[in-house]
Amino acid sequence: FETLRQSGVEAIYIRAGYGSAGVDHYFQRNAALAKAENFHFGFYLYVTAKTEAEAREQAAFFADLIQGKEYDCRPAMDFENFSGLSREQVNSIGLAFLQELERLTGVKPMLYTDAYAANEIWQESLSAYPLWVAEYGPASPEVTSGIWNGWTGFQYSDRGRVQGIGTAVDL
Repeated sequence: FETLRQSGVEAIYIRAGYGSAGVDHYFQRNAALAKAENFHFGFYLYVTAKTEAEAREQAAFFADLIQGKEYDCRPAMDFENFSGLSREQVNSIGLAFLQELERLTGVKPMLYTDAYAANEIWQESLSAYPLWVAEYGPASPEVTSGIWNGWTGFQYSDRGRVQGIGTAVDL
């Protein structure tokens, strides 16, 4: 993390976990190191919910994981496996998660998604939540749905290289 800081990285998102019971093996360590090196940082949960009840359960799990942690970037929902779900179900699950997380943390969370889903899947009900969009190639994400007035975060690569990390990283 010291090498990351020296290479110019300023902000980091750390995976806290996944689903309603999976804690990332490096979550605690990465949170402590990010804080020690004075990064701007936040956390995300990879959501696996298939119902609104599961979404609320996963939001509660995430809120418990990050409770008491000092972070200055919004907590984020990473919900991208829509297999077997209708567009309406995806939106109701996503909204249930974000609303419950906001209620429990007192912080408006962010929606992480790719540009396709931002344009074709997510509906107006999610527009109250800031958008962190992934799209590899263009200089700026092409979010044309009109739901969001812009984006808060832009992930432009999943094959980035930075000093201090030996594998490809998201940038």
